[in-house]
Amino acid sequence: SGAYAAGLLPVGSYEVTARSLGYRAARRSGVQVRLGATVPLDFALPRQAVQLEELVATAEEPLINVAKVENSTLLDEEVVKGLPNNGRNYLNLTLLTPNVAITQGPDGDELTIAGQRGIHNNVSVDGADFNSPFFGEQRGGQRPAFTFNLDAIEDMVVVASGANAEFGRSGGGFVNVLTKSGTNELHGSVHYFGKYDPLSANFAHEGQVEEPDFRQHQFGATFGGPLVRDKAFFFLAYDQQEFNSTKQKDPNRIDPALRAWMDTAYSGVLAGDYGPIDRTNDAKALLAKLDFQLNDRNRATLKYNFADAEQVLGTFDADPWGRSANGIEKVRSHAINGSLSSLLSSSVSNEFRFQWAREERPRPYPGPINPQTGRPFPDTGMDFVNGYRFGMPFFLPIETAYDTRIQVLDNVSFVTGNHLIKVGGEWNRTKTKQTFLGFGNGRAIFGSVGGFLGFVENGPNYVECFDDVSGNFVGTDNNATCPAGSSIGGPVILYLQNAGVSPVTFEEAGTQTIEQNELALF
Repeated sequence: SGAYAAGLLPVGSYEVTARSLGYRAARRSGVQVRLGATVPLDFALPRQAVQLEELVATAEEPLINVAKVENSTLLDEEVVKGLPNNGRNYLNLTLLTPNVAITQGPDGDELTIAGQRGIHNNVSVDGADFNSPFFGEQRGGQRPAFTFNLDAIEDMVVVASGANAEFGRSGGGFVNVLTKSGTNELHGSVHYFGKYDPLSANFAHEGQVEEPDFRQHQFGATFGGPLVRDKAFFFLAYDQQEFNSTKQKDPNRIDPALRAWMDTAYSGVLAGDYGPIDRTNDAKALLAKLDFQLNDRNRATLKYNFADAEQVLGTFDADPWGRSANGIEKVRSHAINGSLSSLLSSSVSNEFRFQWAREERPRPYPGPINPQTGRPFPDTGMDFVNGYRFGMPFFLPIETAYDTRIQVLDNVSFVTGNHLIKVGGEWNRTKTKQTFLGFGNGRAIFGSVGGFLGFVENGPNYVECFDDVSGNFVGTDNNATCPAGSSIGGPVILYLQNAGVSPVTFEEAGTQTIEQNELALF
């Protein structure tokens, strides 16, 4: 009947010839096979009595591909290397496709595809799971500038809906990435991108005019070629970024009374906490890949990915927050994955893939230590309008944070009659450990700067009194009571303490120790 199918083909340009005894041969050249694509290619072979020249035609992509059932968009190498990309993060290019946008996730901006939460997406690189099992985003999360060299991408497909069962277990969209391989010819690339504040204009933010103060150097290279011609190939890609910036340079962003207290309190350990904040956003990534054409029926691949990123004082950049309200954001990951594609017979093919990956995400705290307790200052906030804040964020430090993934899968494809049937199975094991010491060092929230300073000076019974009718401030009381016709308006102190951790208190205020697991309102 002339039905045929060819699967497990590497991406590239093909020439296909159809021959049958008693028919005139036909050949199509320039047949482009891209990632995730099904290319329908029909031939009409006229009968012949004698040997004639074969018919030659150039293949053209059909206007409508009836074999495509999913809603997907291909971003090939020409798109990846030809379009400007600030930061060179490959996920930025997915925003060029329909139904893809940015939303706020649990650890920064993340992709939303077809309106689904980012945690429901599935990112795959070279057929291996590239997801963070804890935060539900790409491996490494959204904080690192990148996870591998953008020039290492051969093809990328974004599937908004209708993905087949092979990409299951995710309710959102799919990002499928294929990296480059070496060929019989040596080839490579080198890149450098730089940003400097003298080249940038001043910018305004919330009434403040700021002069830019940043330096960014991003550089890397790719190189690939043959180890043994037609048999073994290598490909290497490296990318690195050095980034420094100074933000929140205006000391007047913090209340003057609070600044004065910081300069003298606790032997001056908080002095200058309202000063400029120097931040980094450094990253490096390495990809090493080997491809083997074992014989005319078997092809194997082995790949190693490494990524390392660090952001000093990169946890928050809210204008009215002090330098101490930040930690160090670190991410490091290793991944080894490989595949074996085999043509078992003229109608049966098999694909085997495996992966081992480990990601570590420690988040230490380098902030000031209270000399009276030997511990960091608790997360302290005040003034609900301006939101002043200092001290160790309530969810830091996170010293133990890692996940490991072991993935094994096998797919078998076979042709029977007019049908191509594909079946397979996958075993994907993840082990995640994230220890959040939420409120382990305590947290205090005050209604105003005056309320906080009064609390520090007078102790936990200090309150501010406001007239019930006019709402005007009428005085203070150190016995937690207010005159008739007035009510407590501030400070409202919320102090939380985790079980098994000794409370941290403001020693100068003589604060009473709060029992563990107790919620207290003053």
